[in-house]
Amino acid sequence: SIDTFVFQIVENSNTAMMAIQSGEVDAWVATPAEVAQMDLEGSNLTTYAYSEGRVAYMAINVRQIPDEKVRKAIFYALNKKDINDAVYLSEDNYLTPTSFLPPISQYYTENVELYETDLDKAKELLAEAGAENLTVTLTYSGSDSAQTTQATLIQQQLAQAGITCELNGMDSTAMIAQLDDPETDIQMFLNGYIMGIDPDTFLPLFASGGDYNRSHYDFPEIDELFKRGRETSDSDERFAIYEELQKTLQDKATFYPLASNNRLLVVNNRVGGVEEAGLVPVYTFEDTSRLTLNE
Repeated sequence: SIDTFVFQIVENSNTAMMAIQSGEVDAWVATPAEVAQMDLEGSNLTTYAYSEGRVAYMAINVRQIPDEKVRKAIFYALNKKDINDAVYLSEDNYLTPTSFLPPISQYYTENVELYETDLDKAKELLAEAGAENLTVTLTYSGSDSAQTTQATLIQQQLAQAGITCELNGMDSTAMIAQLDDPETDIQMFLNGYIMGIDPDTFLPLFASGGDYNRSHYDFPEIDELFKRGRETSDSDERFAIYEELQKTLQDKATFYPLASNNRLLVVNNRVGGVEEAGLVPVYTFEDTSRLTLNE
């Protein structure tokens, strides 16, 4: 019943917040912190929260930071819960993943190195690596309010372990282009993905030479585990293989999962049929023909 859909790109979240509240736009994906600032009732808005199986993360470029002890020191200096609470406000808005798989995957496990905050261990590892005065740069999308908050908290937490973290907010498209270059000088970066729930769909992100392996590592043992998991259809055997894969990848200290957050869609109440249209990952609406518009 709706003839035309207009997709409007608004880089600045404050501008987008004003646009949804004024009725200039009818729907917008917001963070919990942004929703908390809005007058939903007064602006005739409703929020819809749903899981996409998304994983937000920080990753380290192994070519730029090759010492595993240094990478582990960085991870031990972080406090994941404090970062997530600052971004998502409440545990009602996110799950805390322990590996590259979203917690909704049947192959997900928590039997991995969790890198629980341990500043003494972080400092000890830095000393062993001869990197006590370490300076690193964290790159992220400067227009993404969630990543901006994450970056600020990470900078503060690393400082407590004696690590100087310089922040580099970039245009997201330019950042990805740089990350895809194996010779990039980006050391650490924030990003997120929605890749499904079967582990094999994550191969391009984590296999050596994978199209989206932006940590630029070469770990044959990771590749072998992906291969073994793909070659069997036995569920128990696959679980054991993928549990080992998750443990091995976390032991390499290149990937730091932050949150599997709900998506919050803010919709003007003049739009009907939202739930009937179906809220799904990536595309937002499964069937836009079910939406209605009431003036």
